[in-house]
This record gives sequence, structure tokens and C-alpha cells, in this order.
Amino acid sequence: PPTELPSTVQIADWNTYQTPINNFSFKYPSDWIINTKEERGDDRQENIQVKLTKDQAVIGITANLVGIGGQGQTYSGQPVVIDGRQLYRYEKENVYNQTLVIGITDILTESLGVFKVNGLTYNINLTFPVSYSSNEQIEAMEAFDFILSTFKFTEQLLQPLINDQKTYTSPIIGDYVYPFVLRYPISWTIKVDHKADEPQSLSVRLTKG
Repeated sequence: PPTELPSTVQIADWNTYQTPINNFSFKYPSDWIINTKEERGDDRQENIQVKLTKDQAVIGITANLVGIGGQGQTYSGQPVVIDGRQLYRYEKENVYNQTLVIGITDILTESLGVFKVNGLTYNINLTFPVSYSSNEQIEAMEAFDFILSTFKFTEQLLQPLINDQKTYTSPIIGDYVYPFVLRYPISWTIKVDHKADEPQSLSVRLTKG
């Protein structure tokens, strides 16, 4: 069965990172340095890059990943659970820069070393020099596991709200098109006014109670 990542650790002094568009959040130790970069796409943030460093250990997180490509690889790994999702943890050695890479993927065969949640692609990995001592490797891997155990893909929390909403689509009246769609709570009442002598005008009012 998949291995549950550690869920109990003293994190009172840990910091919290949350993406500007609330796709995910996690906690990290205060002695790790964080750097972030968010790129803007057409209608959402893309390639949200987060880098955590401590000494020569680096945890890299790229979310909303676009433009990924390359040749898939076959990894050996163990199943893990992150925020209720069954994924795989793999390890590989990068012979070019003499580092060990520990990453998360949703498949082990023909894998690009990424996984998807809610249609968005994530790349998460830990790297450190192969010259690290056993104690240094253990410390870095434990921090990585603890950080993963705090991951929350918060976009899913919005779904119950959407399920409790109605959708209004603006009409086409004569030669006038009103191109908008809005969602509103089912407990609210919508009223649409259109005056025949003012075809360019459309009034939408939401009321409650």
C-alpha cells in the first residue's frame, strides 16, 4: 500500500507559502531560504517557481507548468500519499553535476518526473550533492518529506462553492451581444432588466432576502 508521508512534527516555527491564486500551499522550516517567481499567462499564473535552499540542498517546486516536453524515463520508486493523492517517489543520480535527485511523479514508466492535480502539472524534487554525508542526506530527505506532508492543493476547496452556485449567461438581443457569464449563490435572486428603447443597455441585479 502507499506510504503515508510523516504528518506529525513540531512545525510551530515553520513558515507558510501559498500561491497568489491559491492552487497550493505548504509549510517549510524557518532555516530554509525561499525564493519565488510567478509568470503571468493569458488568464492565470503559469510556471510558479519556488526554490527552498539550505546549504547545498535544494527543493524545487514548479506548478502550473506549461511547455514541458522531453523523453520519458522509467524510474524505480515507492508509492506515497500527498494530500490524499496516490503518487510515487523516485530517486535518480545526475551524473553531470554529481547530485542525487528525489522527485514525485504520478507514473514510473515513460515518466517526465511530474504529476497532475486538478488538470495542472507539478514538478517537485529535492537535490543535493552525492558527496553529502549520511547525516546530511537524512536531514535533507526528512525536511523534504515533512514539507510534502503539509502540502494542500487548495484549489479543490473551491469546488463545493461552485457546486452551490447557479450560472447566468447574458443573452443576445437583436443585434446586441452581451458576452459575459456569472455565477451566483443559489440563495440569491437574479433580476435582469432590458429596455426596448435602450437596446445597448442591460441591467443585472442580485438580491438576497
